[in-house]
Amino acid sequence: MFCLWQLYILLLASDVTNYREIDGGTEMENDKTYFTLVGAHLFYGHKILEKGMALILVKNPNEYDPETIEIMVDGLGKIGYVANSVTTRKGSSYSAGRLVDKIEDNDRATIEYVLDDGAICSLV
Repeated sequence: MFCLWQLYILLLASDVTNYREIDGGTEMENDKTYFTLVGAHLFYGHKILEKGMALILVKNPNEYDPETIEIMVDGLGKIGYVANSVTTRKGSSYSAGRLVDKIEDNDRATIEYVLDDGAICSLV
């Protein structure tokens, strides 16, 4: 038999957005595709990252990583990269390897959550 607190938790859980696994990343049912921005410390630092910031994704394959995706901002240039390792991407966000075939050069994205060491972003 359910206790009152168990019923309350079930009600809360039913109000949470449903997630589904797709190609090794997680998409919400509203079809947002999430990825992790890393490497900001190599350019302007993490202090410039703000929720809602408009981003531009640019594929830039190189000899070290053929799936490299640079993250650019109008007026600043490169501010980081899409994480491409299980040790750098956060949660179940897409890696650059999973994202590279789903985007075109100059696709747009936005920052959803700012973290201490990067950000969680979504495709627009």
